[in-house]
Amino acid sequence: MAEKPSCEKCGARENLRPDPNIEGLWFCAACWEEREKTTRAQEAGLYDAQDEDG
Repeated sequence: MAEKPSCEKCGARENLRPDPNIEGLWFCAACWEEREKTTRAQEAGLYDAQDEDG
């Protein structure tokens, strides 16, 4: 039996949504919402993920 999927970010196993762009990648509803906010900010030029690396 295959292992039940879990959220890629927090490990939750409920309210999961598959990533439409990456097969096998799942996010819970809360982490998916945060991911969408970050994506919109990046697209608007307001957030650069590379800044977090220092």
